[in-house]
Amino acid sequence: MSLLGIIPARGGSQRIKNKNIVEFFGKPIIAYSLDAMREAGIYDEIHVSTDTERIRDVVTGLGHDVPFLRAEFHGDKDRLFDVARWVLKTFLDRGASFEDVGIVMSCSPLIDGGDLREGYQHFLEHGRRPLFAVAEYPAPPQQALLLGGDGSGIRPERPDCFQLRSQDLPHAVFDTGAFYFFSADDVLNADLYQFEDSIGFPIGREKATDINTPEDLEFARVLFAGRNALRKAAE
Repeated sequence: MSLLGIIPARGGSQRIKNKNIVEFFGKPIIAYSLDAMREAGIYDEIHVSTDTERIRDVVTGLGHDVPFLRAEFHGDKDRLFDVARWVLKTFLDRGASFEDVGIVMSCSPLIDGGDLREGYQHFLEHGRRPLFAVAEYPAPPQQALLLGGDGSGIRPERPDCFQLRSQDLPHAVFDTGAFYFFSADDVLNADLYQFEDSIGFPIGREKATDINTPEDLEFARVLFAGRNALRKAAE
């Protein structure tokens, strides 16, 4: 199988300035996704899809070529899988074809090459169905509480579930936003947001931080530092 790896990395992030290249323990955060993909050894091509020369220059400085900039889908409301479709079509127009597509998010410093290798193997073993990296909720989502308009009052979102035992509720996971695998045919032709025939690949919650806010970034730093401290203590 030939596998195209895509790291979406548009400019213009609002909640964290320059989020895709923000400093993270001495390196631009996107470097960790690139390192994990290289370590995985499963990608025939790794492409950072960006619309800015600044991000391209940072990626080039990390030793990775960016052959073209994204000509469409610059906004924060553009959908991830539409970006993947555009990138794949651009490669096809340039004479390069792939059987599968793997997306790794630029702010995923907690995953490693082993996660990606195992995820892709899971994808192949399950008939190349759309794969999402998922993790368990820390508490049952069916028992979520909603804050009132003044930010203090609370009420159950699902009153019918709130008094049930957690072990009696359906097992739920969430999309971690870390990585995905799809067949090229699905990227080109399917509506991947309908989750038809999709599968989940569980990863640990310690790797499942989706970085969108400064608080998310600080939490990821705490997890990263703690993991490294544990590894050093075990040596």
